[in-house]
Amino acid sequence: SLDVTGIVADITAFDPPDSFDIIVVDRTLHMLDQVPRHAVLANLLDHTKANGWALIIDEPSNMDGFMDVIDHHPCEWSIKTQSKELVFIQRS
Repeated sequence: SLDVTGIVADITAFDPPDSFDIIVVDRTLHMLDQVPRHAVLANLLDHTKANGWALIIDEPSNMDGFMDVIDHHPCEWSIKTQSKELVFIQRS
């Protein structure tokens, strides 16, 4: 069985209480302006466990900015799959 816990919160102010094995952001961040969009992504990446995964799906026009956040994140990330509207990465 898969143990999933849902949390309802303001994503721009949310401070996850723990780290996670996988984070899925599916067409949510495009609703934010660029600065908070990138800050939210960086915060979520901060809360991904070592060897954990992040799946980010969004508007193609936002993907270069997301890749910039990933490239400048203090943890090392490997791209496993990438297209014009998604990136699936694993933290080393």
